[in-house]
Amino acid sequence: MTTNNLPINIQEAEVIQAQVREASITMKIKLVDAATLLSDGNTYQFFRTTPGTSRNWSGISNPQIDSLLDRTREVSSQAERKKLYGELTRLLQDELPMVFIVHPVEPKAFSPRVQGYEPIPDGMMRFKDVWLR
Repeated sequence: MTTNNLPINIQEAEVIQAQVREASITMKIKLVDAATLLSDGNTYQFFRTTPGTSRNWSGISNPQIDSLLDRTREVSSQAERKKLYGELTRLLQDELPMVFIVHPVEPKAFSPRVQGYEPIPDGMMRFKDVWLR
C-alpha cells in the first residue's frame, strides 16, 4: 500500500495492514510525500503500463486500459472523451488495481466576499467559478 507520510495516513495503513493480515494477506506499506502521490490527478500516470518513471504502483498491465488511456489523449471531443473515460472506469472497477482512501473532512475558511466556491471530495481547490463580491 502506498500512502502519504503523514501520521493519520500511516495509522490508517497500519490498521488496514493488521486487518488483511487476519486474512493471511501480507501487505507492505510504502510511504511517500503528498507531491509524489498525486501530481496532476491524471489517471494515465497511475494505470498506464509504462516502464521507468511511471506512478503505476499497483503494477497493473492491461492492454485494454493502455489503449483507452492513449485514446483519451488523442481525442478532443468532450463527448468522445466522456465515453472513453466511462469505459476506462468500468475496466478499472473490474480490475480494482488501487483503492484510494479519502478523508472527507476538508475544513476551509473564506471571507464572506468569496462566492461560487464548491468543495470537491478529492480535496483539490478549483477556482474556475469563484469570484469576490
